[in-house]
Amino acid sequence: MKENLEKSLYFHNPWWMEKKIPAEFLPPFQRPIIKQLHHYLESLQRIIIIKGPRRTGKTTLLYQLAQTLIDKGVNPYNILFLSFDDLNLRQDLDKIFNLYERIRGKALKEIQLFCFLDEVHFLKDWSFIVKKYFDKKYPIKFLISSSSASLFKKSLESLAGRTVEEIILPFTFKEFVLYSLREEKGFLPFLEEGKLTPYENKLQILFQKYLSKGGFPHLLEIEEPPLWQKLLREDVLEKVIYRDLVQLYGVRDPEKLEKTFLYLTNTTGQLLNLSSLAKNIGISRQHLEKYIYYLEQAYLIFLLNRLSPSPAKTIRSSAKLHLIDSGLGNVFSTVSNQDFIVESMIARHFLDPACKIFYYRNHFEIDLVVSKQRETIPVEIKNKEKPEKSDIKGLISFMKKFNIKRGLLLCRGFHGIKEIEDMKIEIEPFWSWLLKLG
Repeated sequence: MKENLEKSLYFHNPWWMEKKIPAEFLPPFQRPIIKQLHHYLESLQRIIIIKGPRRTGKTTLLYQLAQTLIDKGVNPYNILFLSFDDLNLRQDLDKIFNLYERIRGKALKEIQLFCFLDEVHFLKDWSFIVKKYFDKKYPIKFLISSSSASLFKKSLESLAGRTVEEIILPFTFKEFVLYSLREEKGFLPFLEEGKLTPYENKLQILFQKYLSKGGFPHLLEIEEPPLWQKLLREDVLEKVIYRDLVQLYGVRDPEKLEKTFLYLTNTTGQLLNLSSLAKNIGISRQHLEKYIYYLEQAYLIFLLNRLSPSPAKTIRSSAKLHLIDSGLGNVFSTVSNQDFIVESMIARHFLDPACKIFYYRNHFEIDLVVSKQRETIPVEIKNKEKPEKSDIKGLISFMKKFNIKRGLLLCRGFHGIKEIEDMKIEIEPFWSWLLKLG
């Protein structure tokens, strides 16, 4: 057992021998979030948490951070990487630390250790052990990743006040553009100055590609649609639904869970009718609610509540469902629902701990209502080149009802501002607005 564990440690930490992170672990493109993570690492005495769906580059971020540490002179032996996808490592963390001490010939208190725990939700009681070392002021920097929100959240309760967290989702459109145009050195200055006219045609083409393919990083270099679609199906169905969720939640009938997910891909951007959906799938409403919860905790979907002044009405109202990535809708959906896929893609870009997002429906409907920094902005999404007068009626009604001065209408290709009384509605193409975010 000890010999197998030691082999696993050397297998997952090849830089102990090679003195650098293997090149195949380090793609040349770095997501902007890595700067924030490195800032946390240098300036905060906190446990750093990164979470999000599978295949969004969390492990790559950890490797890139590890290489940054080596470049700054950290001894490669002081970087301990544990991937709990490996069954050999799913054992008492204390045992692993004891073996690491024997390998190093030093006690943990004598080492400035950077400990990376990848897919940590597979390790039982991990949070209590991490808390023990953190509270005893051991010189250990913990960087932890997980693709399971619910079990992770439960474990984090014991670490309250000790963590800083970031959610790593598929690429935003801006990240997709930066990745796609990374070889064009002249693009970044134009982007920073907001002078995108020379690149407008290229950016519109990239937007269509992003809308079709989505932003999962490992698929971006694959041009053949049948191949990237096949890989995305395998990643979601085999690895998330039939593996992760079955293991984490003890799902006894994964076929019904798969069927639930496939039905939901046809309802992205729409209100959930749980009773009707349960009947179509052939399961109880109770089981359906559990399955939706599991899929939400795996970061495949997210739900928006209806905006209402009454919390009771909000709870009773149907939620609106969105897929986390437009590629999921295009690969798994069996109906033509591009308008809804666009709406879900835009909604996903508002996912931010600093934002509260709702939809609104009464005598009229607003696709998104976004509250951030004491400002509330209604957002309408129209999958057409140029909006018509009727497309802003709901915005005007909402703004008058709630005394809001600014609204946003996103469409395919029109720039403009509509001023009505003391209200202003900004109209902007999807691609240019998405590039302004972040």
